[in-house]
Amino acid sequence: NISFVGLRSLQRALGSFGERVIATAVVPFPWNDSIPLVANYHESLKRHRPEVQPGFVSLEGYIAGRMFAHIAEQVPVHLSRDGFIQTLQGLGRFTFEGITFEFGPTAYPGMQEVSIIQLFPEFKQIHAGALHP
Repeated sequence: NISFVGLRSLQRALGSFGERVIATAVVPFPWNDSIPLVANYHESLKRHRPEVQPGFVSLEGYIAGRMFAHIAEQVPVHLSRDGFIQTLQGLGRFTFEGITFEFGPTAYPGMQEVSIIQLFPEFKQIHAGALHP
């Protein structure tokens, strides 16, 4: 499976039938708070939504929001769609809070790693590596 399936929902739906199911995730493992961006995500959840448990979908949204703000702050003069895109395309490869991103004029891969996740009996990251070695 790919992460778009909603791993928490899939895990609940499969129950013990998910014993041999693995999925990919294109965001870091949401419980790996050794990565500064993931640690900041945990702090934000505790501060603003303490009833919400960490997960892949909310982490992906958090990363998207943080990256938008990071790029928007670098747009010269005033924020516009064209200015945002031009700034994004000029970033190249960079590290933001412990995660490497890559953007360019013809490609927008963003993060360069994928994780393989075991679903049952609990989420467990069994591998993480570069998309393009």
